[in-house]
Formats: sequence, C-alpha cells, structure tokens
Amino acid sequence: MQFNIKDRKGQRIGVADVQTGTNALMAGSFAPTPQFAPYAPLFLALEQAATDATGQEADRLRRDIDGHGFRAEGPLPLPTSAPLEALAITSHGVSFRLKPPAGEKADA
Repeated sequence: MQFNIKDRKGQRIGVADVQTGTNALMAGSFAPTPQFAPYAPLFLALEQAATDATGQEADRLRRDIDGHGFRAEGPLPLPTSAPLEALAITSHGVSFRLKPPAGEKADA
C-alpha cells in the first residue's frame, strides 16, 4: 500500500510504500519530497537515539514527532486521511501506526 505522508500544513513530505505487520505496524520504504528537509534532523536524531539505546531521549523525540501532527493519506488512490503515531523514518525505511478514531482503542 502507498500512503502520502503529510505534515500539519498539508504538505506532502514523502510517500510510504508499506505492508502491515504485527500490532498494525506498517513498515516499508520511504521516498522523501523536498518538504521533508526541515524534519530530517528530527528523524535522524530519533534513529541515532535508538541506535545508542538512550531510551529517555528516544521517548522524548517520539513525543516530539507525534506532536508534529503527521498524517497518512491513502492508501493511494483513496483520499482517506488518518493521523499517525509511532512514525519513524530512518535510513532503512519508514514505520508507523494509523491512529484509531477518537473513542476507539488500538489493538494491543
């Protein structure tokens, strides 16, 4: 499935080509657009914190990323849109979960 990943302003920061994995985690490749550049250092810092096993720093960065209000639009060509949680864009690709609608709980 392909999703356009957009920021809070509605700018497309990239395209994710993903498969659904365990616990509804979607993972796959990511093709950034020029609008991704301002966010690249944030995701690089998250990847580095995860590599260095600095859990508190990684948690802080995840909260910061979640606070940016990233959304997935698709799967393409459908026009649906959903907020993202646990978005990680690394040198190896992308992973995220679609946030459930208000009032619904995500699968554990």
